[in-house]
Amino acid sequence: NEKENLFQKEREQLLELLNDKGIKFENIFIYIIARLNEDAKSIQRYKEEIKGLQEKLKNYLDTNVYEIRDKNYEIMVDKLHDEQIRVHSLLTEKEKIINDKNIKIENLESQLQSWADEATNWVVVADKHTKLITNHNILKKNYEELKFKYIMDMKYIQTNKNEKVKELMRKFS
Repeated sequence: NEKENLFQKEREQLLELLNDKGIKFENIFIYIIARLNEDAKSIQRYKEEIKGLQEKLKNYLDTNVYEIRDKNYEIMVDKLHDEQIRVHSLLTEKEKIINDKNIKIENLESQLQSWADEATNWVVVADKHTKLITNHNILKKNYEELKFKYIMDMKYIQTNKNEKVKELMRKFS
């Protein structure tokens, strides 16, 4: 029973070793497991087969290490390419957003320029209006002065007429 537990532990360790390396030796495993099931009492032979299998695995890994590195390199290149595509699409999207905002800014600048032109026109109109009001006030003041002068002149004339009439009346009376 103790030997069977030891057998199970070593078997699981070997399975983990193979799974960690990502290599499948299903046929070799099936062969070894079949032989171990037939001859469970021969643990020493099992250990030797495991050592042989470990040696084969080591040799396989040593000979295929560059192939594995190449596969890892290809995987990394594929991932980098996918990331490059993702970043490029994000940049394209951001560039589109920036272009849209630039168009909006140009439209707003154009609108502001037209408003500035209109405001300039209104300033010119307001300036003319102010001049008209000033001229109107000057004319009104001049009118009032002339009106006052006319009234005063009329009173003076009236007074002179009255005096001349009185004088004439004295002369002829």
